[in-house]
Amino acid sequence: MTDEEKDELAQSSDIDFDLMMNRLRSDVINNPEEKKAIESRLKPMDLSDGLLTGEWKQHVPIHPGKLEVVFRTITPLENEEIRKHLLEEVLKDERSSRFAGERYGFMQTVAAVHSINGQELPRHLSVVDKGVGRKFMWDTFGKKVDIFMAYPGPLIQALGTHAYWFDLRVRMLFTTVALKNG
Repeated sequence: MTDEEKDELAQSSDIDFDLMMNRLRSDVINNPEEKKAIESRLKPMDLSDGLLTGEWKQHVPIHPGKLEVVFRTITPLENEEIRKHLLEEVLKDERSSRFAGERYGFMQTVAAVHSINGQELPRHLSVVDKGVGRKFMWDTFGKKVDIFMAYPGPLIQALGTHAYWFDLRVRMLFTTVALKNG
């Protein structure tokens, strides 16, 4: 360990140290082999589907027949509402800034999950302005957050990883490589 790394370690909090140690350990979910296994079971997405509906969705059989999730894309509206909410929490109690990043990731995961094992979760976006606009409904999102708060940590971590991979697959739809294949 270099002197610079020792200085950085000495300045970090216990939570930072735990997070760093967790990153150093191998992740049984977030690894190339697991990602490849999941992607081998997926139906391809089409760029035009999301352009027509305003969001992309994908059914992801994480453990076929046991854990199957439909993920959806998150809108800038949702992202902004979540960020504003977290900022308000920090302004009320600055201690919450210590875990705001983790809470942000959690809320993004909540927003990205449409259904689990065929059970549709509460929809926190409503359609307004004759189908053109959307409204974020905090009451409904709060119910969805409460549902997720009761799930065990490993499930939340798995859902977060798979939501991230889904987001990457959607982004790939916009690459020139994907456009050449379509």
